[in-house]
Amino acid sequence: RVLEFRPTDVFAHCTLAECYQQMNRTDKAGSHVERAISLLEDPEVPLDKLPKVIEALAILQMDERIFDLYRSYREGIGFEDVMDGVSWFYIGVAAANIGLIDDAISLFRRAFEEDKEMGLAEVCADALRLVKEKRAPSFHLLYQIDDDKEELDPKHPSDGIKPIIVVGLWDNTLHDDYKHHVVDLLTAWQDAWAEEFLRTIIIQPELPDDVKMHAVAALGERGALRENEPIEVFVDGKRREVVIKKREVVPPSPEVIKQFELGVSRADKGDIAGAEEAYRKALKIDPDFPEALVNLGNICRFTDRTEEGAQLLERAVALTGDSKAILNLAAVYILDQHHIEEGGELVDELEMDDIDEEMLPLYYRLIGYLEVYSGEFDEARDAFNKMISLDPNDETGSDLLDWVARAEAVREYDRKLWNRRRERYLRQPVDPNMSLVIALNTLTKDNLIGVTHWYDLSYGMLRKADLAQMIADHLLKEETDIWKGMTDKAWDALEYLDSVGGSAPLAKLEEKFGSTEDDSINWRYRVPLSPIGELQSKGLLFVGRDTSKETIAFIPKEILQRFRV
Repeated sequence: RVLEFRPTDVFAHCTLAECYQQMNRTDKAGSHVERAISLLEDPEVPLDKLPKVIEALAILQMDERIFDLYRSYREGIGFEDVMDGVSWFYIGVAAANIGLIDDAISLFRRAFEEDKEMGLAEVCADALRLVKEKRAPSFHLLYQIDDDKEELDPKHPSDGIKPIIVVGLWDNTLHDDYKHHVVDLLTAWQDAWAEEFLRTIIIQPELPDDVKMHAVAALGERGALRENEPIEVFVDGKRREVVIKKREVVPPSPEVIKQFELGVSRADKGDIAGAEEAYRKALKIDPDFPEALVNLGNICRFTDRTEEGAQLLERAVALTGDSKAILNLAAVYILDQHHIEEGGELVDELEMDDIDEEMLPLYYRLIGYLEVYSGEFDEARDAFNKMISLDPNDETGSDLLDWVARAEAVREYDRKLWNRRRERYLRQPVDPNMSLVIALNTLTKDNLIGVTHWYDLSYGMLRKADLAQMIADHLLKEETDIWKGMTDKAWDALEYLDSVGGSAPLAKLEEKFGSTEDDSINWRYRVPLSPIGELQSKGLLFVGRDTSKETIAFIPKEILQRFRV
């Protein structure tokens, strides 16, 4: 109806094209979008309709037409003013799909610059870089902005997750378990690209050997590799041929069973030394008998031989995914060695349905510990109460609940102390025109030592003023690369401060680049995580109250000058 009254309405033509595409009437859709493109050539038609045309072309998946349109307009006046992050993203997809990888990477970076919420653009740029470096096979990108809300079908996942799993495989900040998860996904994925990716994985020197061998096994599961067929893999530091051989599961011998049951019987009677002797005899016959490994590991754990116990339990977990082995190893990590992160990862692997009833008290004990260490005290009480209800005779239950109460009180005291220290830190008087060395002198000596860690400086027995001078001299040396290792977001914060003259209200900076509320204010022992905190801990940005009593963030003029150069 709109086109009856305004036949030159670009927006209406584009919307109608999208509707026809949804109805599978592609010819009609194509004719309306082409009409919209021709109308754009009229100088009287505002250029701000261009993003809508690009959106319609994206829905029609017209890669070459999108990029041709971009080529036609990119040098024109006002082009960049009307473009938004979504439009840059769509052009990036088009460039990638017609093989213009470098252009696509640049366009995705531009999309992310325009819209910091568009994390997928950054992921696509990183994925294409990995494709370019031959660390992943090429793939077709989708014109898909939002996350796929549909339930994942393991055999037929959406093509939209390809850039995500490519980047995830190579993200060294993620645990190796994620890499194995990617291989598991590729194993079942009925797509030739998945097989090609597995073949790419096995020849990468940088990936862990166990991930590559997992990929070899995955190729075998997919039927892409026959038993005893050699395949080249980069393993143990060089390329070598490996073959898949089926491993027959041999049941334990009667003598192993006899020794194991003897160990259980002796342990039940309190003869721990006799039980250990029997378990060791069983393992001498069959070193891979998981039940004996678990029981002997627990004996070692409770007789002050934690390291040996951990090694035995680690071997049991490697041989079997049994929940008993996993929980006992997690107990060593969390309760004995205080390796909270490693223990937590093991507990997270478990499904409640897989845990034997007799192991539930230990499970809830470990959950309680993990919740305390996370500061989730109500959840910790809930876990310990479940443990007590399952094992009322456990005399440690009330002690654990008392521990939760004490930990909560200490956390509250620490929080109040932290807040006072942070307020004092933010109240220190500063002047945005102060020199670098004077700004450095506003920091504590611990924080100055934290700054030295970034630049591998030796501080020895220097007094605070001398330490500040040494850091200032180092930062201002031409040969010092003070930008090395800086994150993109920290760089963006520097660019913003430069654009406003070098200083800005801290609240404004946090609004654009994230809060610093959870950042450490003692960089010697803990590096801040926010972009603003990163710049502070490197001695490049300072905060405090100016003469008008406003809390500001500023870059000293000497650093600003180096940045501009």
